[in-house]
Amino acid sequence: MNASGGEVGPLLDRGSAVLSLPSGRKSYAQLFPNGRGAGWTMTQYYLTTDCSGDAYLAWNTFEELIPETIVLNGGAFAIVPGSLASRVVRTKKVFGDAGLGACQAASGVSTMTSRFDFYLPGDLNLFYPLSVQ
Repeated sequence: MNASGGEVGPLLDRGSAVLSLPSGRKSYAQLFPNGRGAGWTMTQYYLTTDCSGDAYLAWNTFEELIPETIVLNGGAFAIVPGSLASRVVRTKKVFGDAGLGACQAASGVSTMTSRFDFYLPGDLNLFYPLSVQ
């Protein structure tokens, strides 16, 4: 349950749940009762030299039965199933507590990445603190 008493989704254990995304897809998420601690970041990778176009997340080398949603205090990154591929990433931006950072050069080598949908925590019915019941 969230802080306003709303259901988040079926619990898998004390710290993870299956979320229903606004698109109707189901996603696995590790949840932290008080929200992730300060300083957690996600890096968004781009195929262009100026951080334009589609953004990707570096990801593992296999598709999961239920794709993961990575939940930070400022937003949630829901992995898009079937989008895992090796891509040459040229630039990146870091998303953290202060929002999206500046465009930086990346490695320029092939990296396993996935597409993602971004949601605000409220879009997923996540209002902190969470109560695991």
